[in-house]
Amino acid sequence: MALGGLITAIDSLGGFACGLAVLPQWIVTASLTVRVARLDQVGPLGFEARVLRRGRVSAVCRVDVRDEGAGGRAVAWAVVTSAVLDRDDLPLPSPRPVVVPMPAPDPGAPIPEQFFAIEPGAGPVTRLELVDRLRNPWGILHGGAIATLADVAATRSMTGRHDGPVASADTVMHFLAPVRVGPVDARARIVGRRTDGTVVLVSVHDRGVDDRLCAQAAITVREVGPAQ
Repeated sequence: MALGGLITAIDSLGGFACGLAVLPQWIVTASLTVRVARLDQVGPLGFEARVLRRGRVSAVCRVDVRDEGAGGRAVAWAVVTSAVLDRDDLPLPSPRPVVVPMPAPDPGAPIPEQFFAIEPGAGPVTRLELVDRLRNPWGILHGGAIATLADVAATRSMTGRHDGPVASADTVMHFLAPVRVGPVDARARIVGRRTDGTVVLVSVHDRGVDDRLCAQAAITVREVGPAQ
């Protein structure tokens, strides 16, 4: 599973758990740290969130990801930090317990790059067009879309540097400002190497708002091999 998809699910569940913990206020994701244990999964994946801290201005939760198709083997774990906001008259979630049925798989679903309106290409700069389906109720770009853009940018920056395919893994991401206008550029720069991969720094800019820096991520990109 691509890192962008993994972070999208982590951000959604972690944000929802933090949001329930701070009602009647609501939240936005401020930062997240993801450690990836394995790149290969069988699926389905199970995500479990646990709130670690509920404060006046922030909430923190941990999300564990396990591969239910591989005996519950650990896939990843993450810490999500959310900033607490006023409700601004948005509707509150359904009464507890909150139950959201999982939709059936869609065999005709587009690949992530197409769904998230990421332009094809290669090199250090990757661009996303801000279409309406990618906006949250406040009209800003979803954190999962930013994570997917950063993931694609990090792996594209490695083109020609390895003999085989690569994939993004461990990530530290900070959301610095809302993306409202677009187009959105993710600019990748290789900053170092570790024993388990190459570290790529990705900065995300809203070109429609004076090229404002909106997010930054440090992503470890690994070569993909058997039993990763």
